[in-house]
Amino acid sequence: MEARGGHEYVIVENHVHYIDELALGTPIHVTTQLIAVDDKRYILFHRIWKSETNELAATNEVKCLGFNLTERRPENWRPVVAERLEQILQAQAGEEIPAVAGQGIALKKR
Repeated sequence: MEARGGHEYVIVENHVHYIDELALGTPIHVTTQLIAVDDKRYILFHRIWKSETNELAATNEVKCLGFNLTERRPENWRPVVAERLEQILQAQAGEEIPAVAGQGIALKKR
């Protein structure tokens, strides 16, 4: 915390889609895509893969919020962070946004 002067992020929303079972000890790897950024938030989309078969086992979408731990309130990204997030977003610009991203959780009315 000291190195960043209390400027951190907090997770404010998290969605997990369990697609296939993972047995204990199954080798996995995770890929991460930055799918959206604004002045104080970003959204990551993680894919958890079975390494041996390259089958998708789960996805995890996470919304993060810039947060000042000293003042205990949301804040905009520091310029160095905003610049790096934008660089990552541009580097991944050709990647397709996952279809399940942004769906949230809902119950359909009967």
